[in-house]
Parts: sequence; C-alpha cells; structure tokens
Amino acid sequence: MIDPFEVVRSGSALSYVIIAVAIAGSAVFPPLPSETMMFAAGAAVGANVLPLVPVLAAGAAGSLLGDGIGYVVGRTVGERALARLARGERGKRSVAWARRTLGSRGGPLVAVARFIPGGQTAVTITAGSLGFPRRRFAAFAGLGAVVWAGYGTLVGALGGDAVRSGSWIGLVAAVAIVLAVAAVAEVARRREGR
Repeated sequence: MIDPFEVVRSGSALSYVIIAVAIAGSAVFPPLPSETMMFAAGAAVGANVLPLVPVLAAGAAGSLLGDGIGYVVGRTVGERALARLARGERGKRSVAWARRTLGSRGGPLVAVARFIPGGQTAVTITAGSLGFPRRRFAAFAGLGAVVWAGYGTLVGALGGDAVRSGSWIGLVAAVAIVLAVAAVAEVARRREGR
C-alpha cells in the first residue's frame, strides 16, 4: 500500500495529486487528514524537496474542489445531507450554527470555515442546501482556500525546519501561528453563539 505522506516527503510529481485529493476528500469525509497533509507538504517545501508554488496550488485547488463538492451535495440532496450530518449532538450544533451564521455573514463564513473544526463540511453542505449564490460561494471559498493553503504550508515549513535544524525558533513560531488561528476561530465561534 502507498503511504501518501511518504510520497509527499519523497518529492514525487504524484505529491501534488495526493495533496489535492486528500484535501478535497476531507470536505466530505472529515476524518481524512487534510491539515496534516498540508503541514507535511509545507515541511517538504521547507526542506527544498517540493517547490512552494505548486504545493500552494495543489492545497488551494484541493480545498476549493472539496468545498465545491460539499456545495453540490447540499444543492442536490439538501436536507437529507444535513440530516445525516446532524445525527450526533455535535453535528446538530454545527449545522444549526452554520444555518444561523450563513444567514448573517455568509461570505466570510465560507472563507473561514476550513479553519473551524467540523465547520467546513457543515458550512459547505448548508450553503448548497440553502441556495447560497454560487458565484459568491466560489469567490469566498477560493479566498479561504488560498489563505488556508498558505497557512498550512507556512506552519509545515517552519515546523519542518525546526526539526531539521534543531532550532526551537521555527517550532515555537509554528505552534504560535496554530494557536493564534485556533484562538481567533474559537472567539469568532463563541461570538456567533450568542
């Protein structure tokens, strides 16, 4: 069996396909490790194993494709998809939050959904089922995809460099970036919950 992370670390041309497919797949099957894949790709960039621009393009393309798949699922099966997504208590809360927030701040929510655990799937499917305008969805999903791919690549490059060089500075910077993004996402989520 092929280890996708090993392929990315090797610098193979197949790396870009693996990055894009893993990230796109995580939109409809959240257990796929999209963040881990983006961080690994970033580490490969930091080690000069893979070039920056194709990694960013693969990450952003995979993210945008995954968002588009979620949107189409929402458009075609709508409420059935939401009912399936909202089976557990956490899923119910995610879908309710996505409905509420899409109504008030739809575009920006689509852009930041990938940064919120469980948010991307709930937001993209809900946006499709509610008939959120396609072009607006694509524009904000594209913006979010580029920012998210840049974030993942930067964190991976800093963390990978820290491991290779034995310097803690890059690792501390990577952890600080992750914590800052998580804190901002949590503050935004709590503000919307009021």
